[in-house]
Amino acid sequence: MAYESIFDGMLQSDYLWAAFWIVFAFIIAKAFSVFMKRFAYAAAKKTRLTLDDRLFPAIRRPIMYIIMVVGIYLAVMNVSALVPYHPFLVPTIYIIGIVFSALLVLRVGDSVLIWYTERRTTRQETVYTEVMPTVQKVWTMIVALVALVMALGRAGIEIGPLVTSLGIAGLAVALAFQDTLANFFAGIYLTTNRAMKKNQFIKLDTGLEGYVETVDWRNTKLKSPGGQIIIVPNVKVSQAVITNFHEPVKSYPFLVSFLVRPDADLEKIERIALEAAEKTIKSTPGADGKYPPLFRVNELNEYGVKVSVIVQADEYAQQYLIKHELLKELLKRFRKERIHLSCPRIDLVPDAQKK
Repeated sequence: MAYESIFDGMLQSDYLWAAFWIVFAFIIAKAFSVFMKRFAYAAAKKTRLTLDDRLFPAIRRPIMYIIMVVGIYLAVMNVSALVPYHPFLVPTIYIIGIVFSALLVLRVGDSVLIWYTERRTTRQETVYTEVMPTVQKVWTMIVALVALVMALGRAGIEIGPLVTSLGIAGLAVALAFQDTLANFFAGIYLTTNRAMKKNQFIKLDTGLEGYVETVDWRNTKLKSPGGQIIIVPNVKVSQAVITNFHEPVKSYPFLVSFLVRPDADLEKIERIALEAAEKTIKSTPGADGKYPPLFRVNELNEYGVKVSVIVQADEYAQQYLIKHELLKELLKRFRKERIHLSCPRIDLVPDAQKK
């Protein structure tokens, strides 16, 4: 009977239950850690998705800490001697739990952002590496701000005026940095929309054209065919009509047009033009030899017959050299074959003076 009374007294002891909850939480946290290291990590490596390889190590410690905080909370609530101190202890434990929960959310978000950036970088879309660090900082600020507001609320501090002040301050900052923020979000839109990628040749409806160098938090940098760097605000690029000469295919067909006399032998001109085009394709870097040149008669007008030679370049920017070499070869062959081109007559004397 004495042993039974002692045992019953131990079961009714507040401190024993408090110790039980702390030890139980520690065991659960340790078991979770062992499970993640021995089983979850190994399972993540076997999957094709690389997100879990980053996500599991990132969440292990925060979840362990949260489990321990829950155990401490249950221990404190079971000790009757600590009831007078609950107004201080309970909010403190809640704040610690909020901190570790914010750490968990922050690590999950960072893991997703880093995984997404690496995934795009492996696809040669390195423009993501310019914007994602800034996105990570904004994400950290948002999580920290939410956690701070929740912690202050648990601490009994009136957060209504604080939220109002933060709203007014945020509005003032947004107005002061309106252009900067607009360019920042336009940069995020350009990178996530995948309208263009690094080293692709694009042309805006304003006439600006070049290879995409970078898309950072404020500007898009293009490299012109001549080697100059063109800096365009992200907002201008996002609002422009963009022609991407590398999508869906990189090769680019272009025309070399000229006028011949109406009485010219078009079959002979076609033969000479195709021979000149084939020779140019073989000798000029950047010409796409997989596609044979074409000859087309376009129109008949008052000045003669307009004809064209269609040639394929490996990419848009290489057409200029090919066109240069093809025109030289055409003029050389026409001169040799005594074929005369038709030129519009320019009358320098006004009709009124003629009369």
